[in-house]
Formats: sequence, structure tokens, C-alpha cells
Amino acid sequence: MRTESAVRSIGVLAVAVILTTGCSGDDGNEAIDAQSEDAAPDAPKGPCWPVEGTTPGGSLELGTGEFGFEPMPDPLQVVYGSQGGFHMVVNTRVTGMLAGNPSDVSDPSNPRTRFRAFFVDTGVSVNGAVCPIRLAYKPSAGSTHELLVSSAILFEIGYPEHLIFGREIRIEAEVIDAAGTYARDEKTIRCAAPDGWQTMVDAGT
Repeated sequence: MRTESAVRSIGVLAVAVILTTGCSGDDGNEAIDAQSEDAAPDAPKGPCWPVEGTTPGGSLELGTGEFGFEPMPDPLQVVYGSQGGFHMVVNTRVTGMLAGNPSDVSDPSNPRTRFRAFFVDTGVSVNGAVCPIRLAYKPSAGSTHELLVSSAILFEIGYPEHLIFGREIRIEAEVIDAAGTYARDEKTIRCAAPDGWQTMVDAGT
């Protein structure tokens, strides 16, 4: 049986210039591996998570929403993709931080956003993510900006549903903008089965 730590986080991005990685999603979107040093292949290199020397400021809200930011619900329904894997959709929005350039995914002014998750009952890391995705934030409600596209925390393909459904997971989100401003948020949620899951099981999906 595969271990809980063999789970990785990705950023979902429907932009043709971005390299793709394996994903449990079934929407055809292209993906960025959050373990990689930068979200865009042409972004400048350097420490993937330069938190030293940052200054707390602004605010970050962790939520969900595949096609736009939504407040984080509890429980959170996981998504079952066509490749046979589950994932949790995550999203963030910021206030009082530099948003970057939504028109250029390789712009060095784009913030770094990192998602990490842990099983509450064991403390085991869900995704083991160290490095962030590097994407701009786009205008949202009022003075807020939301992540250019949603991200996702993937469970390894074949990870059994009985080890996911009903489990509590603590999700952490952190962001560093181009000025070195740092903000974080975390939420504890309980994983719920996708809509129609029993029907899919009965149908042999």
C-alpha cells in the first residue's frame, strides 16, 4: 500500500506555454508541479522559498474554487479525476500585497504561493511540498486579488477512498510577494466524498 507522504501538490493552469505534469483532474487543464522551483519555465532561478528576511504584512485567505475563489467549506468535497485519483481544490486571495503580472507567467514580480497539508490524526504530511507555485494574482472583489488559477493538492493515483473520506486535514497557505511581504492562513477541513460517488462506485467507475 502506498504511504500518505507519497502525495504531491500541483497548480492547475490552463496556459499553453506551461509544461504539463501528471494530474488526477479530468478537465483537461495543464498543470504545474508545486515541487518545482518556479511555476514558469522562463522565470529567474533562485531560492524557491526565500522566507528569510521577509516582513509580515497584508493578508491571505485560503479557500477553494476551481474557476474562482470561494470561501473554504467544511467539509470539503474531494474531486475524483478520470485518471483514477483524488485531489482537493485550493485557492487563495490577498489584500495589501503586490499582485504581480497576470499577463506574464514568467514575470519575476509574480508572488510565490505555497500550499502544504497534513493529516490531523497522524501529523503526516499530505503533499510534502517545499517549493511554491509562482503565479500572479488577478483582481477580485473589492480591494482583494485572487490567484490567477486554482491549485490542487493531489493524492497519489490509487490512494484508497477509505483513507481519505472523513479524514481531517490541516491545509496551510503562504505567500511571498516581490517586496518580500509574507502572509499565511490555514484551515482544518474534513474530506467528503464527491457528489454521486456511490453511483460511480456502483457503476464500476
